[in-house]
Amino acid sequence: MSPSDHRVEGLKLFHGPRSDSMASVYSGAGEGRYGTVTVRGEVEFALQYNYKAGALEVLIKQCRDLAPVDIKRNRSDPYVKVYLLPDKSKSGKRKTKVKKHTLNPIFDETLKVK
Repeated sequence: MSPSDHRVEGLKLFHGPRSDSMASVYSGAGEGRYGTVTVRGEVEFALQYNYKAGALEVLIKQCRDLAPVDIKRNRSDPYVKVYLLPDKSKSGKRKTKVKKHTLNPIFDETLKVK
């Protein structure tokens, strides 16, 4: 088990597992659609505040069952973007690397916001 797996498991034990639909947490989705794409899927993530670094750490573990943007080939090139609200400037944005041609990407990336 990787160090990030241990952190996620520890947070699950402390806070319990949680599952929300993407439409309920994505404010621009409206009725579960974003443009021509039906919004769906799950994002597994964990939050932690690193006191030593003075930073909020967002561990993006993986996504499952994402909607395909390319319906013919049944694939997408997903990434996760995080905003620290209410600041929408570049200093409050972080983004994972793009994972090509998948609906079930494994990111295992930590995004840090100071």
